[in-house]
Amino acid sequence: MAIKKFNLDEIDFDEVLKEAVAGSIVGRILASYASTLTNREKVNRCLVYALLQAGKTYSSDLPVIASFTREKKDVKKYSPLKAIKKFARSYPKEAQPLLELLNEKYAGQVPELQYGLKNEKNLSPRYYVAFLSKSLGIPEDNAKLLYYRIIRPEFQRKREESGLVKVVMKE
Repeated sequence: MAIKKFNLDEIDFDEVLKEAVAGSIVGRILASYASTLTNREKVNRCLVYALLQAGKTYSSDLPVIASFTREKKDVKKYSPLKAIKKFARSYPKEAQPLLELLNEKYAGQVPELQYGLKNEKNLSPRYYVAFLSKSLGIPEDNAKLLYYRIIRPEFQRKREESGLVKVVMKE
């Protein structure tokens, strides 16, 4: 993101920091649910495929459908790493400069940003509801339901796992 396009003198630092922290906390809770659902979908997708392969059928009364096809596609035989390893086995002398480049490292300073809640502190429920409504573009009533019924009960569990967020920044 091009930060230089913003007039930093016109930005409310307190509000930006609170939004970053709220986004981190709420985002991780919602991402945890999304991850659980996505993982469940991956397992079920494999099961659906296996059942179809086994000739099983599902009820035609369902409002869902599943099928599989076989499309002829060009598929790469080797990943870049496998290709390099194969080349290195066949031509070890010629591959040496490339292998050295791949293993090259340097000691440099990487800027990092840390942010989060202070010990035993939290943003107000009213702030979280307003943040959800504004960020997700949903009515405040829906934001209240989301916050009080789903997000807030997770706070205690997540607080035990949380700390400051540390992010490597690109300059």
